[in-house]
Amino acid sequence: MSLPAFIRLADRDRRFADLGEPVSFRTIEREYDPLAQQTNETADDAAITAIIGPAPQRATRGAAGHHATGTLVVLVKAEVLPAAPGPGQRIIRGDDEYDILTAARSADGLVWEITCRLRE
Repeated sequence: MSLPAFIRLADRDRRFADLGEPVSFRTIEREYDPLAQQTNETADDAAITAIIGPAPQRATRGAAGHHATGTLVVLVKAEVLPAAPGPGQRIIRGDDEYDILTAARSADGLVWEITCRLRE
């Protein structure tokens, strides 16, 4: 027997109220100027609440295991991001900026699970 939708929604909202922290969701727009041969970026930030968790650490390619890639998993309410986040978007947490690697919606469709890597 599955739980009614209103109970799952209330449970999700309680978890975000208890464990959520403010982050910024950044969308990057790129425009290429062929005359100047330059790419201009424009950033648009939106303040959101997310639950942050560590992702399994993986060794950075070519570092012979001496350096781990800084990754984290970010949970965001589905209605905050109606479309799947992708490569032109980033998560800003404090002074750190993270590139979005993957995004998957939960089985009940209430939460996005976003895997990010620290931008170097």
